[in-house]
Amino acid sequence: MAEIKVALDVSAVSGKAELTVVDDVISARFSGTADSYIVSYTLPEIINAVGLVANLHLRNWLDVKYVALGYMVDGVFRHIKAKNFNLRSAVDFRVHHKDVIWQLENPALQLNCADISNVRFFIKGTPGEHGASLDINDLRFIVSSENDTSICDAVYFQPDNKAMAVISNYLKHSFRNYIDQSEHYLATGACPMPGGKALDWPLNERQPGGISEVSTFRFGWHGLHPAINLMLYAQQHNHIGALMAARSFIEQWLNDSFYQVDADKKYAWYDHGTAERLLAFLVMRQLSAEYQCDKRFMQRLDDAIYQHAELLASEAFYAYNQPARYHNHAWFQDAALIAATLCLKQHPRAKHWLNTAILRFEDQLDTLIVRDGGFAIFVENSIGYHHGVQRLAAFAGELVALSGRNTEIPQIAQELIAWSDFLRYPDGRAPAQGDTFRLPPRTGKDVRIGKAWQTPGCTVLPKAGYAVIKGNHDNKPWMLCMFNTSLSATHKHEDNLHLTLWFDGVEWLIDPSFYSHEYLEEPSAFLRGAKAHNGMHIDGQKHNMSKITSNIQASEGTEFGFWGEHSGCYGDSIQRKVDVVGSNRIKIDDAFFCIESERSYKNNKTLNFIFPENVTANVDGNVATLYSKDSGYNLVLSFSNGKVIEKAIECNVGVGFMQMATSQSINVTVEGLNNLSWDITFVKKPKASNAELLSSLKPNVALIGSCVSRDALQFLQCSNITYFARTSLISLASSPIDISESDLNCIPGSFERRMVFSDFTKTALRTIPETLPDFIILDFIDERFDVCAVGDSFVTRSNYMLQAFSDDPRFSNVLKKKNLKSIWYSACEKVLKSLDEINVPIILHKAWWSEKYMNHDSGKLEKFSDAELALVKENNSLLSFYYDSVINILPRVLIAEVEQELVYSDFAHKWGKDYFHYSKEYYLSLIKSILTLIKEDATGGIK
Repeated sequence: MAEIKVALDVSAVSGKAELTVVDDVISARFSGTADSYIVSYTLPEIINAVGLVANLHLRNWLDVKYVALGYMVDGVFRHIKAKNFNLRSAVDFRVHHKDVIWQLENPALQLNCADISNVRFFIKGTPGEHGASLDINDLRFIVSSENDTSICDAVYFQPDNKAMAVISNYLKHSFRNYIDQSEHYLATGACPMPGGKALDWPLNERQPGGISEVSTFRFGWHGLHPAINLMLYAQQHNHIGALMAARSFIEQWLNDSFYQVDADKKYAWYDHGTAERLLAFLVMRQLSAEYQCDKRFMQRLDDAIYQHAELLASEAFYAYNQPARYHNHAWFQDAALIAATLCLKQHPRAKHWLNTAILRFEDQLDTLIVRDGGFAIFVENSIGYHHGVQRLAAFAGELVALSGRNTEIPQIAQELIAWSDFLRYPDGRAPAQGDTFRLPPRTGKDVRIGKAWQTPGCTVLPKAGYAVIKGNHDNKPWMLCMFNTSLSATHKHEDNLHLTLWFDGVEWLIDPSFYSHEYLEEPSAFLRGAKAHNGMHIDGQKHNMSKITSNIQASEGTEFGFWGEHSGCYGDSIQRKVDVVGSNRIKIDDAFFCIESERSYKNNKTLNFIFPENVTANVDGNVATLYSKDSGYNLVLSFSNGKVIEKAIECNVGVGFMQMATSQSINVTVEGLNNLSWDITFVKKPKASNAELLSSLKPNVALIGSCVSRDALQFLQCSNITYFARTSLISLASSPIDISESDLNCIPGSFERRMVFSDFTKTALRTIPETLPDFIILDFIDERFDVCAVGDSFVTRSNYMLQAFSDDPRFSNVLKKKNLKSIWYSACEKVLKSLDEINVPIILHKAWWSEKYMNHDSGKLEKFSDAELALVKENNSLLSFYYDSVINILPRVLIAEVEQELVYSDFAHKWGKDYFHYSKEYYLSLIKSILTLIKEDATGGIK
C-alpha cells in the first residue's frame, strides 16, 4: 500500500466552526448546544483510494458519544465511527475498505477502491463551557500499488522466540486447567469452555450444544479458548493430536466467522475475545512453522493475524463493546497488539502498531490504576480482575522490554502485585470483592490459622477506597476489610461500606461472589445487590452506580479505626465507623442521613450479614452467635439498639462460574432509627471431653473401594456399612446414565447388579451423606478396571458390567486407565470435595498389589512369576499416583497402610486367588490402624 499526503488548506474546509491554521494544523472550533458538529474538507482533485487516514486531536469536549470519519458519495456518507475516541492526545483515525472494522460498520458496502472528492468529520458530543475544537494535523489517502497483496506476506512473520515464550507463559497462567481440559476433549470430544465446563458436541453440528445460551460460552468459543488449551497441551507434551485438534478449531472459525459473516456478530468480534484470538493465531503460526504445515493454512493465518492487528490498532474498535474507553478489555487489545508487533517486526505497519499500543496502554494505566500507599490498585471494583490485570500488566511489560522501549509498565505491575499480596488472608485467600469468584471455605484439616501478624496495623487508602485492619487475638491473626470504592462503575456491586472478617482460619463474614455475567438474571442480580453484602441499605432502593460518591479515612485519635460514607442511595448518606476496642472486640457505628427532608425511610433501613457455608448463626434477641466446627472460637454479634432480628435464613452464595452453594444470612431491622451501634466479639469455645468425643463404639462406616477394605470391616463391630465397589472415580464424578434395573437381569447376584446400577446412576455421592457416617474409607484397588466413554459421561468397565454389556456398541469406546491420569485427578478433586463437605474423617487405605503369595504346601512366602510381577509393578505404579493425588488434594486425609510384611496374597482366601486377597493378619492390622487414626483425630482435632 502507498499513501498520498494532502497539503492542508483552510479554504477547502467548510462547516459551522471557527477555522484557524497554526503550523499547518487546521483547527475547527465549535460552541453551542447543537449535539452534533460537522466539518467537510474538499479535495483539490479526485483521488482513487482504498482508504484514508486523518490525524486528529479533540480538545475541551465535555463528552463525545462518537467521532465519524469518511467521505460523501452521491449524497451518502460512507464512514466508520469511533465510540470511545481518545480525548487526550492526537491519534491516527484510519478508514480502509478492506479492514475488518469497515466490514463490521458497513456490512452491505463492500468496496475496493473509490473515487473520493471530499472528507467529512462528524462529532456527536458536547463542547466545554468555552467551546471545543477539532485539530486536523494530517490527512493521507491509501492507494493501491502493483506490489499489494491481499494477505500479510509470510516474509513478515518472524516471531521472536523470547516473545513467544512470554506469550505461552502468560496463556498458561490464564488457562490454568489446559491439561485437564485438553485431555478431556481428546478423550471424549466434549468441548472445553470457561469455568471448567465441557459441552456435548453432536457429530453433525458446527458448534457444541448450549453455546448460544450463555454469553461466557459464546465469548470463549470465538476467543478460541478450546484451541488455546490444546496448543498449550501440544507444546507441553509434544502432542501432535492436540495440535491438529487446535488447528481444526481455528480452521473452522476462519471458515465460519472470518471469511464469511457470522450471525453472532457481537461475540465473533468482541473486543476482549478478538485480542485473545490474535494470541491464539500467533501461537498456532509458530507451531505450524515448526511442524511444517501446508503453505495455504499458514497464509490464511498470516492474513488473519494482519487483519486482527489492524483491527486492534483501529481507533474505531478500541474498547468496542464497552460503554467507555477506559476498560480492562482495552488492556487485552493493547497487550495482544504489542505481541503481534514482535512477530511482525519487519511489517511496514509494525512501528505504528507498537507506538499505538504502548501509548494507549500507558494511558489506560494513568486512568484505571490508582497509586495509593505504595500500592497500585485497579479501579474496577474487583480483586479478581485486579489479579487478572496485574498479570496483563506484567505480560505487557515483558513484551515492551523485548521491544527495547522504556516504560513504567513493569514498575506498576510490581505495585499491583504488592496490593494482591497485601489483600490476602493469612490462609492465602482473598475476599471475593465485586465480580470475583469465591473459593469454597477451607474446612477440617485444610484450615490454615496462620501465624500472628508481626506488625498489626490499620491501613486506609482514601484514594482507592479500602481499609484493612490486621490484628491478633490469643496469638492468632484476624483481618477485617471494608470496601468503599467509587472510581468506576465497572464490575461494581452494591457493596459500599461492606465488611469481610477472617479469624482463626475461618472467613466469618464474606463477600458472596457472583454467579455469571448475566447481571440482570438471578442469582447474579441478588449476589450483586446490597442484600448480599454486610452493610446497611434501604429496602427497594437500588444504588446509583454511575454517580456514587464515597469517602474513607483513618479515625483520629485511635490507631486501629476508620470511618467511611457513601451516597449510593441517590444522594442519601450512609456512614460507618469501625474501631478496635480490644484484641477480641470490634465496635461498629452505622448511621443514615436523609438528604432530602421530604423523603422518609422510617421503617425500611436494614443491616445485613451473610456467612459462608461452614458458619451457622443462632439468634437470641439482639444477639447473634456464629458457630463453625472449624474454629476454636465463636463470634458474637450484639446490637445495642434497633430491632434485631429474624432467625437466620437460608440464602445462596456464589462459588465458581455458574456454581452456587447454600449458606445463611441474618437481617437487622432498624425501625424508626437513623443509627445502629453493634459490636463483634471473639469468644473461645469450651473444650469437649475425650469421653464425649469417643462415645461411639459401633461406627457407621461408608466405603468407596473394594473387598480389601470391606473384608477388614468384618473384624470391626459396625452399626452400618454403606459400600460402593466396582466404580472408578472417573465414573463416579461424571453425569448419570439412564439405565433400567431390568437391563441388569443377566448379571447373577443382587450385590453385583446393585454395584453396576450405582456405577451407572452415580448414587454414591448422593447416598453417603444421607447415611450420616462416622467416617469414610477409600481404597483404589477397583481402579484396575478401564472405563468406557458414553457421550459426556463414563462407566467403569468392570467384570460385573461386562456380564451385561460386553457386546453393546454403546460401550465400545474403551479408555485405558494408564492414559487418563489428568482426567482421574480432576475426578478425584470433585469426589473429595463432595465427601469433605460431609465433615467426617476420610481414611485412605493404601492397599497394594502383592508381590508374594503364601504357599500353603510349604508354609512359605513365594514370589510371583516375572510376568506376574510386571503386572503388579504396572498397577502399583498407578496406585502410587492415585494415593499421592489424594494426599495432594486433601492433605488432612488420614492414611491407613499395613506393614509391608503382611502384604501378601493368601490363596486360601474366601474369594480365591488374587494379588490383593490378603490374610486375616492383614485385615486385623488394618482395623487396628483405622481405630488408632479415628481416636487420634477425635482427641487431637480440638483447637
